[in-house]
Amino acid sequence: RSSGESSTSKYLESVLKDFIVLSFDIPVEPNKALTYIKDLCNIYNPDIVVGNSLGGFYTSQLSSKYNKLLINPAIRPLEANLDLSTPRDYSFFSNREDGIQNFEFKSEYVEQLKIMQTLIFSNSDFEDNVTTHAFFATNDEVISKNDVNIFRNSHYSKSLTIYDGTHQISK
Repeated sequence: RSSGESSTSKYLESVLKDFIVLSFDIPVEPNKALTYIKDLCNIYNPDIVVGNSLGGFYTSQLSSKYNKLLINPAIRPLEANLDLSTPRDYSFFSNREDGIQNFEFKSEYVEQLKIMQTLIFSNSDFEDNVTTHAFFATNDEVISKNDVNIFRNSHYSKSLTIYDGTHQISK
């Protein structure tokens, strides 16, 4: 429910002053969101793709051709405290370029996430262990500790850092 103007992207811009940080409004529909992120990667060929929360879930599904940093990724977004399992209206946490402030998370989006969730590590290969790193906060109020264990028990076990903090890294 964040946007390219989220506190996380602003925080990354403030600490990564020697880098160009690109942050975009991502479509709400999961299939469109993943396609959009893949298209952006093809256009900009970034050195690293950073995804936070649901964005971390999408980022984890990118090819091992990209270096990926997942911050508190919602490995199982429908079980996370994101409140997405029931279709309803939501508000964005931050302003979007398109000016949209509210959106409906439809039942078809829930179904798309269910399918994506079953495939999350199915396209992974050994290279992903080298190109993917995840940070999980000790006091994350959104992501389940089970997500940390799922990530740890996958072949990403050496690409995991636990840090003292909450879901929002800007705090």
